[in-house]
Amino acid sequence: MSQSEIVALAKEEHPYEVPGISTRTITGGNPDYLTWIAQDLRDPDGFRQLLRPACRRCTARRGITGPIASRLPPHLTVCRRHRLWTGPAARTHAGQLDISPFPEILRAQRRHLAELDDHPRQDV
Repeated sequence: MSQSEIVALAKEEHPYEVPGISTRTITGGNPDYLTWIAQDLRDPDGFRQLLRPACRRCTARRGITGPIASRLPPHLTVCRRHRLWTGPAARTHAGQLDISPFPEILRAQRRHLAELDDHPRQDV
């Protein structure tokens, strides 16, 4: 994917009228991370599907009123601070449901994250 294609994709997906986009050449780094990034760039439609809005209350705390597209790992589906569902089905701020009445979801998320800390990701 060319630099101009990446900029065009970012402009298309970003909620701001004039998003801050810059590019840089990567000359080295963690090989696993570089492979992960390369896979996303080879499949822009797949990358686009992985984007979802960051927690609306977390962004509001920082004075941001519009949605911020975030690439969150699939295992992060809850904002534990604000008790909001931010999983893949929450494609908009309105889709971020309050899960306060369901403490079992928060407990399950905590247990899942603890398991990820105890075991390599490929084992989970």
